[in-house]
Formats: sequence, C-alpha cells, structure tokens
Amino acid sequence: MKAGWSPEQISGRMALENLRPVSHETIYRYIYHNKRSGGKLYLFLRHKNKSTQREQLHIVQAYTLTITSDNGKEFSYHEEVAKTLDTEFYFANPYQSWQRGLNEHTNGLIRQFKFKVQHLSKIMRDGLKRG
Repeated sequence: MKAGWSPEQISGRMALENLRPVSHETIYRYIYHNKRSGGKLYLFLRHKNKSTQREQLHIVQAYTLTITSDNGKEFSYHEEVAKTLDTEFYFANPYQSWQRGLNEHTNGLIRQFKFKVQHLSKIMRDGLKRG
C-alpha cells in the first residue's frame, strides 16, 4: 500500500504471483481494524478525505456531462456528487457492467502510476508508452 496500490490491486497481484489468495475485502477489514487499534494503514488508502474529494470534483466539473456507476456502497454519496457537479447520476442495472464506462477507472490508473500533474488531454495527445 505504501507504493500506492489499492487493496483490489494488491489482491489481484497476489493471484498473479501465485501467492496465498486474499480478497480485497479481507485487506480492507485488516486496514480498518488497524485504524481502530491506533494504526496508520488507512492513510495509504486513496479515498480517505471527503473535503479533498469535493475539491477534486470541482476540478472535473467542466468535463462531466453525466455519471453512470454500478450499485456499490462506494456510491452512497451519489446525490452530493451530482449536486456538486450539477450533473445527472445514473446507476447501471445489476450484472450489466457494459452500461458503465471503463474510462473513469482507466483514467484513475493512468493518474496513479504515470501523470499526476498533467491534464489528461495532453497525455492522450502525446500518447502513452508502456513502462
């Protein structure tokens, strides 16, 4: 996690490395147990500060027309997000993942590992290189 990996990425990597499988839910439970015990692992999670999230929403407001998400509990603040961005928020039907775009997830991974300060349009114009 100190390298910036999410519990989902850690779980997936463990499977690729043929290590003992651990689900991302188990990793999250461990992190929150650690927090209740005075630990600091939660500080390595990407989405830990609501005010920072609100600031990040304002940055993308000009580029957001609609949002379509799955029905996970991580979208429990969908009304606040829609109001902040002044946009429509839609939910995909269960088991219909094709109804929501992959681009948000992909953009997050690009930003996490490659280009934290550049505008995505410049990144796409210049192209991505494996590395």
